[in-house]
Amino acid sequence: MSSQAPERVTIEAADGYPLSARLYEPAGEPRAAVLLASATGVKQGFYRDFAQFLRAAGFRVISFDYRGIGDSRRGRLRGFPANASDWGAKDTSAVLDWAAAQAPGGKVIYCGHSIGGQLVALLANHGRIGALMGIGAQAGYWRHWPSPMRQNFGLLMHAFIPILTPLFGYFPSRFFGLGEPLPKGVALEWARWCRNPDYLLGMKMGPGRTYVEAFAGPVRAYSIADDRIAPERPVAVWLDWFTGAEREHRHIHPEEVGERGIGHFRVFRLGDASPLWQEMLAWIETQAAAIAA
Repeated sequence: MSSQAPERVTIEAADGYPLSARLYEPAGEPRAAVLLASATGVKQGFYRDFAQFLRAAGFRVISFDYRGIGDSRRGRLRGFPANASDWGAKDTSAVLDWAAAQAPGGKVIYCGHSIGGQLVALLANHGRIGALMGIGAQAGYWRHWPSPMRQNFGLLMHAFIPILTPLFGYFPSRFFGLGEPLPKGVALEWARWCRNPDYLLGMKMGPGRTYVEAFAGPVRAYSIADDRIAPERPVAVWLDWFTGAEREHRHIHPEEVGERGIGHFRVFRLGDASPLWQEMLAWIETQAAAIAA
C-alpha cells in the first residue's frame, strides 16, 4: 500500500463555502475516479487507509469533509450555519462536479459510507455517478431498526437530539459514540429525517425521490451482520430507493471474511489483505472498465 501523502485541495461548495478535500493520485494514468463520501461526524482522514488501497490499485481517489466537520469547520461550532441537506445539495454535489471534471469518462465511482450514501438523494448532478457503492448506507427511519436498537435510536431522535442540541448550540455526538460534534442545524434536520417514515425522501426540501428513482447506474449495498448503526433491513430499504438501477445487496457476516467483528466503522480498518476489501476492489474495477468502454 502506498504511503505517499495525499494532496490537500480546497473545493468550493455550491454556495462558495470552502471545503477541505484530499486527492490521492495513482502513480500512472488513473483507471477511474473514486469519490469517498463520509459518514455523519466522521473526518475524511478516517478513510485514508482505504483511499491508499484504491490508489495503489490505480484509482484517483477524492475524500472531503462536510462543512462543520474536520478541516471544513470554520470557527466555533455554536451558531455554525449548516443543515444536513447542505451536506448533500451544496457540499457533495460540488465535490462530485469537481471530481467528475477530472475523471476518465466524466463519471466517478461513488462510495458512500452511511449518510454519504443517503446524500445521493440530494444530488441534482447524480448523472455524474457511474456506479454507486453504499457501505452501511441506510434509510434512517428509526422504526426500521430491530429491537432493542429501535428503542435506543428512537430515543436519540425524539429526545436526546431535540433537547441537547438547542442546549449546547450543537449536538455533542461523542457522548453517544457518533463521531465529531454536529452543527445544530445538521443534527436537528437529521433527527427530523429519522422521524419520517420516508426518511429524507419524505421531506419537503427537494426532489430526492426523483433523483434516486432516476439513477440508472449499478448500485451495490453492503451491510454487516454486527453493524448496529446500519442493520440489514435499513440498508435494504435504502437500496430499494433506486428503482431504476441494477441493484445488489451483499450482507456480510464477519466470520465469512476472517474477522471476529466489523461493525459500522472497522470495515475501513481491515487492510489491503482483507477478503472484503478485495471484493470491493473487484467490483470497483468492473465498474471502472464499464465506464471506460
